[in-house]
Amino acid sequence: MKRLFVAGLVGLAMGACQEPSYTIKGTVDVPSLEGAKVYLATGGWAAEHPRMDSTVVADGKYVFKGKVAEPECAWVKLVDGRNPQNPVYANLALENAEIRIHTDAEGWSEISGTAANDAYQRFSSAKRVPRRAMDTLRKRILEESAARTLDPEREKAMKAAWAKHSQELRAITFDSIKCHINNPAFWNDLYVCAASHPLAEQKELLAGANARTLEVPAVKKVQELIATLERTDVGQPFLDFRMAAPDGKEVALSDYAGKGTYLLVDFWASWCVPCVQELPVLKAVYAEYKDKGLDIVGVSMDNNKKAWLGAIDKYGLPWHHMSSLDIRGREVRAQYGINGIPYLILLDPDGIIVARGLRGAGLQEKLAELIGK
Repeated sequence: MKRLFVAGLVGLAMGACQEPSYTIKGTVDVPSLEGAKVYLATGGWAAEHPRMDSTVVADGKYVFKGKVAEPECAWVKLVDGRNPQNPVYANLALENAEIRIHTDAEGWSEISGTAANDAYQRFSSAKRVPRRAMDTLRKRILEESAARTLDPEREKAMKAAWAKHSQELRAITFDSIKCHINNPAFWNDLYVCAASHPLAEQKELLAGANARTLEVPAVKKVQELIATLERTDVGQPFLDFRMAAPDGKEVALSDYAGKGTYLLVDFWASWCVPCVQELPVLKAVYAEYKDKGLDIVGVSMDNNKKAWLGAIDKYGLPWHHMSSLDIRGREVRAQYGINGIPYLILLDPDGIIVARGLRGAGLQEKLAELIGK
């Protein structure tokens, strides 16, 4: 009987030793990250309260151990105390297995150890090609601009090449997330990129999601965005909101929308460089179509009235303007499902949304189609 009891204890001990768990083994080839803090966050970027663990890089290595009930979305972040504004991130599927993360001298991370993480690594490797090309072009443009050796034709060619690589990156990201929508390693990317796609493509991304995936925070956020966009998509009437005009008086979008002219609603801010870069296009279309049935209202996300009014004066923006100068600006963006600025929404003479997310040549083509007949 005693032997049976001892054997039972041994069996229990062996069972405990074999309980599923994960081990993350990280190696780092960045000398400046020696001694850096390393964080492991479980739950993804969309989680309100991600579970956190931390350690430090010692002799170019770090380790995390634990267990999860099922595979989860997670990320590892390495923070150099001397340069905390530029952490190194790595997304992964956290599973009860040995997972290896290698961060090379350029700060790129390679993940391996499970099928889910191997699939994510193939995606990361594919992204690296256009991203490197874009980084190189951006650096050349900045260097040649600073040296005043960048002529207009060369700048135009480099920006066109940058746009081409950007589209390649966008396509790789979309196709990979769609193909691996039930892989937790991809959920952070879904959360980040979904808002930059039109409603139909967002629905396409989630088409293959299983029941469990539909319940995770990142996917729920995208579902909420889809619901918002369905209320403010092309063909829907505008949603009204109230803000202050430059003179301090309260105005509403309905003061300008649905008044018998096309209305371009420009979500922008004085501190937003891409917004400022888009202003010459807006000024050109306004000059061309203001007497043919086009009006514009600028909806500023500024919280500094002096900066807002200064930008209106500096850039000579002759159309209507409104701003809340507080958190309500973000609430209005959320109301329309707008993730970033600049962002344009075009309303027809009856206040119905006819286009969203127009920029540059696309804006000019749409206005020519609708007004320039």
